[in-house]
Amino acid sequence: METKAVKKFQFSLQPAQATMEYDNEGAFQQMLSMMKRGERIDLKFFTSKDSHPSVWAESRTVAGFRYDLSSESYSGLMEYLMTGKYEAFEKSLSEPDVLDEGADFQLMVMKQFIESGRVLQYVPQFREYADKVTASISYMKGKIIFRVNRTEELMEYLRENNQVC
Repeated sequence: METKAVKKFQFSLQPAQATMEYDNEGAFQQMLSMMKRGERIDLKFFTSKDSHPSVWAESRTVAGFRYDLSSESYSGLMEYLMTGKYEAFEKSLSEPDVLDEGADFQLMVMKQFIESGRVLQYVPQFREYADKVTASISYMKGKIIFRVNRTEELMEYLRENNQVC
């Protein structure tokens, strides 16, 4: 009678595998490819775990992915959304910027839009979770979606800037 060797599962809490570094250059190339095809890109800004200003990007044909931004790539991305021109973004491949500890990049970008006179479209409070404020702004080549924590300070800021009643 033949016996089969049974392989036992090896379980370990030791970090034996090396951590894989995020391929931000690959994300840059994907973003550029979407721009060259003229796709409408939906963006959600956030601060990455390693304190980089980042964006979650997706389109009708490409599933969402993270891209860590530099000041130059942020400017190029905004130009693409507003005009459809991607040349400035194409020249912006560089190391991502680093934010101060605890910085909320999404809220910083949202306030930048408000302070430049843009009016965002808000989800009515009765349709929203009680602890969130969701807003968006649409452009020719995409949309930016904000979902920030609702605080009394934020609500007062939005009222002062004629964003919400």
